[in-house]
Amino acid sequence: QMFPEQPVYYQTRGRLRIRSENYEQALPDFEQALAYEPNLVSARIGMVEAYRGLEQHDKAREQLDIIRSTPSGLNEFLQLQLDMFLEEQARFDEVLDEYDPQAG
Repeated sequence: QMFPEQPVYYQTRGRLRIRSENYEQALPDFEQALAYEPNLVSARIGMVEAYRGLEQHDKAREQLDIIRSTPSGLNEFLQLQLDMFLEEQARFDEVLDEYDPQAG
């Protein structure tokens, strides 16, 4: 592993695993990222998504509670959610443009 002590390494790998619905494999990555940076809200959000994917809603809520209790956690959470929404919207717009180039 090239960057074993970089939380972003584990967080990114966890996000990739979430995208491919490998929720169980994603959790240790987010936990490792948090071991290096305990207030890394984006890693906690990844854990929420993984627990939701595994239908472990109580554990997902526990992570949300931790995010809420972090001083800047709620703001970071909302910003990350907005960023993900905008990224999704951009992909949707691309699909629309491919379907009907004159619509764009």
